[in-house]
Amino acid sequence: MNLFRKLGFEKNDERGIFIASKALRFAWLFNTIALFSWLVVEFIRNGPTSIFFILLILFSAGQTVFMGFYLYYLKKNSG
Repeated sequence: MNLFRKLGFEKNDERGIFIASKALRFAWLFNTIALFSWLVVEFIRNGPTSIFFILLILFSAGQTVFMGFYLYYLKKNSG
């Protein structure tokens, strides 16, 4: 634990957690858009028989599950 403190790491306060979660959302959004556009380009280039079609389906399913749970817990915890 002392090593991390010497390197400048400390426990986050509310502001630090807010900033980290905001940065994480933007990073997730960027990665989602980049991967989806890459998969669509490869799907158009190679057709539905390529491995990218399977990756596109898996990626879409993963994003659907994520958004479903996100909306569920958002509604559950909002009061």
